[in-house]
Amino acid sequence: MDLLRRKVRPELKPPDTLSRYVVTKHAWYKHYKRIFLVTPTAVHTQNPERTLVLTNSYSFVGDSDIESVSLGTDEFEFVITARQDKRGKFKPLKFTCKHRQLLLTDLYQCMAAAAAMGRCLVAAKVLGPVQDFPAAKWSRSSSGWVPVLLRVTAFGLEALDPQSGAVRWRCDYLRMSSPGVMLLSPYQPTAGSGAPAAAGGAAAAAAAKPTAAGSQDGVFAVLARTGR
Repeated sequence: MDLLRRKVRPELKPPDTLSRYVVTKHAWYKHYKRIFLVTPTAVHTQNPERTLVLTNSYSFVGDSDIESVSLGTDEFEFVITARQDKRGKFKPLKFTCKHRQLLLTDLYQCMAAAAAMGRCLVAAKVLGPVQDFPAAKWSRSSSGWVPVLLRVTAFGLEALDPQSGAVRWRCDYLRMSSPGVMLLSPYQPTAGSGAPAAAGGAAAAAAAKPTAAGSQDGVFAVLARTGR
């Protein structure tokens, strides 16, 4: 009988949680700690002082509860304009987090993935436009230039297969050094070439496809860490 009356321990986090961060939420009357959770469809906050109970949830798919995301006045602050429920008004919610870059990168990647499936209409407003550039990436395995589509997003650079669209390489901005790009040779267009610049792998050179004459247009390297 004791087993039947025993309370079931509640879930400490949604089962699809991808990452969690300790943040400080700034209200007009006080500041307090929260656990900020990122999932493929929403963000949630937990109260660390009350058995990690969920305090708020903001979905960014379908009829989104998030209107915008912006940076604050320092390197830790960010503001999410959101509503408590579908009938509520959008209001700015101010947070600070020591790992703001990681948190926003995770959030932006989830929004982009949801947008790719047609589920996140607010992504275009939050993330801005995606820009694609025909390019070529240096391949160590083949010791040559491989055609790619260089994609510039709100959270990083991607090299896609021009035919299938599969991502061959990705580099988040937070992993890039300062400076994150090093120009190895100037852009010198030749007659009829029109080849644009391209990005390469972490701490490796990448460039636009060489012309028939053997020259290389706008060769540059992306300098970054290989992991978080």
